[in-house]
Amino acid sequence: MSRSKIFGIGLAKTGTTTLNEALRILGYSAIDYPLGLRVMEEHDAATDIPIADSFELLDRRYPKSKFIYTVRERTDWLESSKTHWARLINSGRLTNDARAMLVKRLYGTVDFDAELFAEAYDRHEERVLTYFARRPADLLVIDICCGENGWETLCSFLGKEVPDCPFPHVNKTNNAFQYYLRKGVTNAIPNRAEIYMKKIRKKTRRIVARRQSR
Repeated sequence: MSRSKIFGIGLAKTGTTTLNEALRILGYSAIDYPLGLRVMEEHDAATDIPIADSFELLDRRYPKSKFIYTVRERTDWLESSKTHWARLINSGRLTNDARAMLVKRLYGTVDFDAELFAEAYDRHEERVLTYFARRPADLLVIDICCGENGWETLCSFLGKEVPDCPFPHVNKTNNAFQYYLRKGVTNAIPNRAEIYMKKIRKKTRRIVARRQSR
């Protein structure tokens, strides 16, 4: 039987590269955007959209693995994705047939489209939460882009000690502040990670209740 792994199953621009670096700091052999699933035999962990696209298969292939679903506030995610996709197109990286097929399968389009991307985000979130609805211990939902308690949350899930160093790629632009500033909230800015986790927990309870009623 294959040994268990750690898989980052968030979509691009939800902190997948940051998660990969954090796993390396914790001592794991981690790869970001693996080209082919065979490479997983050589590593302890992997992140980015090839993993997000195939997490169910990886779960069957590597029993007792841990899954980390990185999330991000929707407005910030769409803005970051728009910029990222412009770079991908300008660099010609989306002309690769295999990569283009992967992107279209996950997002419904190769080019950036805010409406299709928003639908893809919801679709992937529903897919992840439905799959792990009865296995909450195997899934960590975390917003590391907001820079809140990254090490504590991640290390608690993995059973690791918190390292004596800053969490990698801490959000220098303070997106949480900028988001609520755009909304006109200038006092008592809420903890975005806490708000998002409440939303996730509520959605998971609905999924579990729906499955139990069948």
